[in-house]
Parts: sequence; structure tokens; C-alpha cells
Amino acid sequence: MKVIIPAKACSERVHDKNWRPFIDDFSLVDITITKLIAAGFNSQDIIVSSECENRLQAAVKRHGIVPMLRDLAMCCNDLSLCTWIRSTVEQANIEGDVAWAQVTNPGFTQYAHCVSTWESVRHFADSLVVAYPVKRYLMMEAGSWMRPIGWSFGEHHTKSQQLPMMYEMPFTFSILSQESIERSGYHIGLRPHWFVADGKCIDIDTEDDYRAAQAYYSATH
Repeated sequence: MKVIIPAKACSERVHDKNWRPFIDDFSLVDITITKLIAAGFNSQDIIVSSECENRLQAAVKRHGIVPMLRDLAMCCNDLSLCTWIRSTVEQANIEGDVAWAQVTNPGFTQYAHCVSTWESVRHFADSLVVAYPVKRYLMMEAGSWMRPIGWSFGEHHTKSQQLPMMYEMPFTFSILSQESIERSGYHIGLRPHWFVADGKCIDIDTEDDYRAAQAYYSATH
């Protein structure tokens, strides 16, 4: 199994979030690589995809990973995700299972558990995907109104302990067979096994998320 870490340097909403120092002089990329190695992955099975050659070479020097230089055209936010995934797997020339490890949920540590679970479910699932349970009063925008999801306003108010369990899919970690990637070109196959993660999910999408993730990581590691 090979693991691909997407780590472009030109992130826009949170400037340089993947590579700038997150804890001491370790970036989110460094932290993710370290956790994968601690989970039993060989550094030569970890592929980091970035358009910044200097950052890639620094990661090679520090961790011994496999660098994969990404074409700038593959960094555009408007690029289809399926196009990027298929192109990346083809560039990496991977045969066999492919894991995707995003760096933006640094609290996740269950990589080894995911791999062992995958070995036990792969005979009926074509992918394993991490999800987090969410049990809250959620709403969705419906024009000028807010519509409750799984609960009701007023006389039919739902007690918190009776709220339905929902799940967040932050693209933290997934494993797919080669055939599944060829069919779906995505992080989720047609027959996924959902790995329900422990702990708190902070998916970094804003500067506030970044600071919250720093505080959470410092408190738990």
C-alpha cells in the first residue's frame, strides 16, 4: 500500500497552511508523515505531492519520503477532484491499494487501526473512509429560512439525547483498491466501509480553525 499526502504550497484561504510551522518547526505535513511512520508505514511508501520542489526536498531530508512534483495546472481550485486524483495516481505509478492522507485534521491518529480494519473488510468493500459522528442541532439554509435537520421546532422539539446520529466526512484518511480508484476517481468507492473515528475533528479551513487545531494538538500531544 502506498500513501499519498496532498500538500500544495499555494493554499489560498489559509495561507501556506500545509507547510508553515504548526508546532515548533513541524508543519502539518511533517506531523502527518510522523504519524504515518509511527503507525507502521515505511517512509518509502509515503508519497508527498506538491508544486514546491524546495519543500519536497526538505521533507525528503527530514523523513525520507518519496517526493512527487505537482504541475501548477494541478493546483487550481477549479480543477475537478476526480481529474486530479486519477492524474496523481497515474503520475505516482502505483500498483495496488492507495491511501489518501490529508494533513488538515492533525488530531487524527488511527491510521494503524484503519489499515487492520481494511484487511478484514476488503473482501466486500472497495474502500475504507474515515468519518466522525456528529450529534447536534443542525440546520440547513432553505432560501430565507433555516430548516432543521433531524429535529423539529416548537411543540415537536427533539431532546438532545434523541437527536439522530449524523456523520462528518472531512476527507482525513481513506484507502481504496486500484480498481475502485479507476472506477470512481474519488476518495470514496462504490462500496465503502465507514471507519467511525474517535476524538475531535478540527478540519482546517480557516485561520480560526488553524489556531483551534494548534491549541487542541498542543493539549493532546
